[in-house]
Amino acid sequence: MKKIFIAIELVFCLTLLFNIEGKSQGTSDTNSFVVSLNDRDLSTYETISPKVVNLKQNPEPRLPSPYVVPPATMYVSPSGNDSNDGRSVKTPFKTITKAAASVQPGDVVYMRGGIYPIKVTFKISGTSSQKIVWASYPGEWAILDGSDLPKLPKSKDFPAVSANHNVFANFTTRNGPHRGFIVFGSDNLITGLVAHGHNFTGIQNYKGNNNIYEWCVAYDNYDIVPMSGDPTKAGNNADGIGITNGSGNIVRWNLVYNNSDDGIDVWEGYNSLVENNVAFDNGYGPEGNGNGFKGGGPIGGNNVFQNNVAFHNKKRGFTDNNGSNVSFINNTAFNNNRGDNTGKAKYGASFQGTQTAGNVFKNNLTIPGPGNTVDISSNSSQEKNSWNLDITAPLFKSTYRNNPNFLRLSPASPAIGVGVGNVNLGSDESTLDLLQRLEGARISAANSPGPQEVVQTALGAGQRNLFVSPTGSGSSCSQENPCNLRTGISQSQAGDVVFLRGGQYDLPVGNIRFNQSGTESNPIIYESYPGELAIFDGTGHAKAAKVRIQLTGSWIVLRRIEVRNMPQTGLRITGNHNLMDGIHSHHNSGTGIHIFSDYEAYPYGAEGSFNTVKNSIIHDNSDAGLTYAVDNWGNDGGDADGISISSGDGNSAFNNLVYHNSDDGVDSWRSTNTEFAYNIIHSNGIANGNGNGIKAGGANQSFNTYVHHNISYNNRATGIDFNSGVDVLFYNNVSYNNNSGYTLGKTTTTVNNIEFSNKVPSYRSGLHHHNSWNLSDYTVSASDFVSLEPSSPDFLRLKAGSGLVNVGSDLGFPFNETAPDLGVYEQF
Repeated sequence: MKKIFIAIELVFCLTLLFNIEGKSQGTSDTNSFVVSLNDRDLSTYETISPKVVNLKQNPEPRLPSPYVVPPATMYVSPSGNDSNDGRSVKTPFKTITKAAASVQPGDVVYMRGGIYPIKVTFKISGTSSQKIVWASYPGEWAILDGSDLPKLPKSKDFPAVSANHNVFANFTTRNGPHRGFIVFGSDNLITGLVAHGHNFTGIQNYKGNNNIYEWCVAYDNYDIVPMSGDPTKAGNNADGIGITNGSGNIVRWNLVYNNSDDGIDVWEGYNSLVENNVAFDNGYGPEGNGNGFKGGGPIGGNNVFQNNVAFHNKKRGFTDNNGSNVSFINNTAFNNNRGDNTGKAKYGASFQGTQTAGNVFKNNLTIPGPGNTVDISSNSSQEKNSWNLDITAPLFKSTYRNNPNFLRLSPASPAIGVGVGNVNLGSDESTLDLLQRLEGARISAANSPGPQEVVQTALGAGQRNLFVSPTGSGSSCSQENPCNLRTGISQSQAGDVVFLRGGQYDLPVGNIRFNQSGTESNPIIYESYPGELAIFDGTGHAKAAKVRIQLTGSWIVLRRIEVRNMPQTGLRITGNHNLMDGIHSHHNSGTGIHIFSDYEAYPYGAEGSFNTVKNSIIHDNSDAGLTYAVDNWGNDGGDADGISISSGDGNSAFNNLVYHNSDDGVDSWRSTNTEFAYNIIHSNGIANGNGNGIKAGGANQSFNTYVHHNISYNNRATGIDFNSGVDVLFYNNVSYNNNSGYTLGKTTTTVNNIEFSNKVPSYRSGLHHHNSWNLSDYTVSASDFVSLEPSSPDFLRLKAGSGLVNVGSDLGFPFNETAPDLGVYEQF
């Protein structure tokens, strides 16, 4: 993937951003990270990063298993030979099948990195004192892939484990013909496994006893070809993790999401312990149930579910599923009952207790209202759950899933200390750390600040193509007879791709409003025609004239468009769930891109929310010389930011280049749950504006701004400023050569940041640790960096051996060796 850095000539930047050819998105290999989380929700994942992006480490979402793999006694390698003895790193077997037939109790098999056939069975047992261990070679990752096997009704399951006392650690199974990893044996440990893309449940326990499944990730499993063979029943049986029959199994510290049926399903199992797991976005199959956690089935019971989190699942968060004597203790359910693929909520509750006897609900937490109802029969006992205590507002620090404080209780929460035993209601925070680790892998996927490639939409994509042109007319809007811009907008509907032929669109008096709306699954895309660039130009209008480009609709994608010389704001967004991708906004008489909702009353969210700006270049926007008193517009340079998020909830800006704006670079004034990540921001404050690189608040009810992995340099004032925002997070940023590095408030949390060569000392308050200024007896110097030249691709990268390497705090982002590096870049 091409990386675009700050001092590359602007023309070169635009050539990369707007004229790049679309890339194939085939099956990912060991060097790609497939961002498939909640593909249907532009407010969270889809707007953040491309479907497939390169990543030097952790190409899939993985959890760090604490299991310590013993030294190897046997080796397997894709380049090995089954005629070898397999007993040294130089003489490995080629196939796992050969190793599986050769092992003895006590053997430890290291699988070298690479791709292996998934068709393998494990039949040889270890003992309680001499387990057989299967693990990826240290520092490498083995993938068992079944892409070459047909997906047929009732296909066989691979890999299959009929052995006992085995350990399976740290590898991937993917694209299998049926279940992704099935265990018939007992007393096995499955840890650090990744299972995705299978035609049935990702990880399945079938009649095995006393197995442990921990630190696994199971996602995107979908039974495209169901066991019945009836294609109308596709997507009705693929869980993330399934415990079918068996007793004494433990399921803990796992992430399960985006599976077509349920997250974790204990079906007719007994005496299972399910704890510290997170299940979300399950049930996207048309026939899938979509529960986060299921507790038994008609002949299962005596299972315990504790300290789990379920959110945004299709049906329920937790259900006993007719199991008996099932206990639900200290679980959190939020925003489930999201309904079918049309978004119609028509199912159950956050917690369900059926008519079976002996079930217990204790210390659980949910919010009353749609998607968070409770349906528990009188046959179940209930004690000090949020609904028993009439807690209608648990006061979470954040309800925005990208924020590290998602579903964590605020200090003033009425759910603190009121449970049985004076404990907090809901899951403990260590469970939520799992989700942050997944978020860290996702948002680190680009692994470089600044704009990334913008992949063009292909002609013929979408439900229908419309075509507009600067010289268009009529109403056919066809490729042969394009219409004008306003006609194209008025005719567009959900699922359409509207291609804008290249050239300059001279704007009439009044506003150009993108006022049609798409849907979550079928947004409207407005994009420059492949290989061309559409330019919205406001030249000819007097400064401060009321001429704007506005997005008032929702579920709109605006891609590869240039906006310039507008007499006021360049681009204003008042709708919701919109994506601005690859926008070049410059030389406007107001903010380059402004998300604004006319100051709606708190709590925000009705307008101007869940929008994303990414891969855009925003520069040289200025309201200098204009004032509201004289021109009814402008603050003499004090109001033109690069990107301004002036209200709304859950907006974000990723991988943008923002510079030479008269006020600030990016500003989250009067908004909540805003996220700024992987942006390069420099040289702002060129007139009478404040001149901060990043501002993270600024008015009442501005909180939870999340600022991470940004570079802010050469700004006239502070590089990164909390600006009176509440509960602001600053993680892994670099502030260099500004007037001041950071301004921190009493509720600001600041971790893993670097400040260097700023003119005046930072103002520090709140919680700050593991930052460059927190290091004892260490002073940051130029020798810590590969380059301090902005035109260099190594600008502000740390040198090997720098005292800023391996000294950070683990915040869930991928890192190498013993601890994260400080700043934006991790050394791999």
